[in-house]
Amino acid sequence: MDKFLAVITWFSSLAYMRHVRRAQGWWFACALSVAGLTSCSVAPDEVLAPGSPTGVEAVTRYVTARSLPPDFLDTAAQAALAATTKYLEVSDQITASGGADPRAMRTLVSDTWWPEEEAAFAYYSDHGLRTLGETTVSDLVVQTAYERVDGEYEIGVIGCVDSTGVFVLPEDAAEPPDEVMRWHPHYEDFEGTAEESAIIEEFLSLEGLSWGSRHAVVFWFEGPRLSDLALDSSQQWWGVYSC
Repeated sequence: MDKFLAVITWFSSLAYMRHVRRAQGWWFACALSVAGLTSCSVAPDEVLAPGSPTGVEAVTRYVTARSLPPDFLDTAAQAALAATTKYLEVSDQITASGGADPRAMRTLVSDTWWPEEEAAFAYYSDHGLRTLGETTVSDLVVQTAYERVDGEYEIGVIGCVDSTGVFVLPEDAAEPPDEVMRWHPHYEDFEGTAEESAIIEEFLSLEGLSWGSRHAVVFWFEGPRLSDLALDSSQQWWGVYSC
């Protein structure tokens, strides 16, 4: 049923994210799955602060690994998973309502990232669209986790974000019929009758209809506590990371 296939590259509040967070200076970088540590490199004890004149005494910008709690990486991984899951959940809720009221997202993102969220949600309200379904994340890996000397935390993660079960619909469209829900997203396994195919084809002819896909996405979080992280940037990852 290839004629039924329609793929949208990305459509939730991640749709218009093009900002890439680049950490400055030395950092404590670790590759860590939520299940456990896989590899790690540690910043040197002393680092020359950016912009310091030649010959000044080196200063530490980030807390060194030996100064961190033994469970820091495990705690950072769980905190990043919770922050990512909450972000996607709230994003789905806002787009399900047509994107007109994104205030629930405000406390989950940084001041610098908030305009990106507003613009993405405005697309739905401006075009009369809403979503149906839930976005999930899996295989989350912490790539960077460290504490700055000012007490702020920064965590970079990559994970598989799956929105294949989310439809983008015209705001006034009816719910997808049962035939569509049985067909989507397991297209290859669907063996429907001619009548069912006709129902599916009629639904897919709706103007503005699309649905999500599965991509690797990079998220960068910052916060005063690991339990209080805010998204500071996000973008789809185009490198090697199997989802």
